[in-house]
Amino acid sequence: MSGLSLSLLPAVVADVPVIAQINQVAYFPEAIGRFVFTDWPDPSTQYQYFLSRIQARFQNPEADLIKAVDTSSGEIVGFGCLTHVAVGQPDNRSGIAAAPPPHINLELIRYVSAEVNKLEAKMQGVAHYGQSMALM
Repeated sequence: MSGLSLSLLPAVVADVPVIAQINQVAYFPEAIGRFVFTDWPDPSTQYQYFLSRIQARFQNPEADLIKAVDTSSGEIVGFGCLTHVAVGQPDNRSGIAAAPPPHINLELIRYVSAEVNKLEAKMQGVAHYGQSMALM
């Protein structure tokens, strides 16, 4: 039986639309989507949300985006993002724009963010990598 053969390569800006689509497809079936997106299941607004998040990751010099490429077809089939968090520096992995889109449930996002911040506080004083996402 032959399996899928993958190459892990640095993602480039031209990969952003495909990576955003993979991100959207991976998250679409998750139950939380019904609560985060006020207009769920509208795929166009979800795509724009994930597109803006991936674009923001490319703006972060501490973020490393990689793509998983099927070596036989050349198709991007997954991706990952690691963000280096140095000692004494804020953990800036959110990738959410300063002005979130109108179709996002900000109350839920604020609640979840506060809980995530509690977890991140445990890493204060320790250089580490934060996994932003890894999907296939």
